Amino acid sequence: VPLLGGDLSFPGMISLTADFSARSIDSTVSGSFDVEATSIAWRVLDDLTIRASEQTAIKAPDLGDLFLPQVVTYSTGNDPCDYRNRGTGRNPDVREANCLAEGLAPDFVSTVVNATAEGVTGGNPSLLGLYISLHGLVMYCLVILDSLLIILKSTLRIT
Repeated sequence: VPLLGGDLSFPGMISLTADFSARSIDSTVSGSFDVEATSIAWRVLDDLTIRASEQTAIKAPDLGDLFLPQVVTYSTGNDPCDYRNRGTGRNPDVREANCLAEGLAPDFVSTVVNATAEGVTGGNPSLLGLYISLHGLVMYCLVILDSLLIILKSTLRIT
């Protein structure tokens, strides 16, 4: 919905546009949800537009998430707190401090390094009726200079 623009504009505000959308989702597997999105675009100059948007979305479990058979799996791991790994990585001092804060001795030997750990992979029927809610506020600044498009994106929050 154009709020300003065309015949009605001001210095520093060539146009101002707001958008809103909403929908209801009714899933027999995951339940009912309402999702919405709102955005506003402010065209400051011919070559500069600032846009902010806020939206809510859902991720319902798919068939594999729900009904894939569970099977036993074996994996190896590199435990960062194992004595063989403490002096490695980008910041070994921080790694050492974190391991000590967890109460692990400097000579800690992990049970998964050079060994396998048993686990289970597959679907989870307990996810029926569950969904993940995603909410975010994103700001974009579009700058067009001599046919060069520069996009500056800042994600302010995702909960």
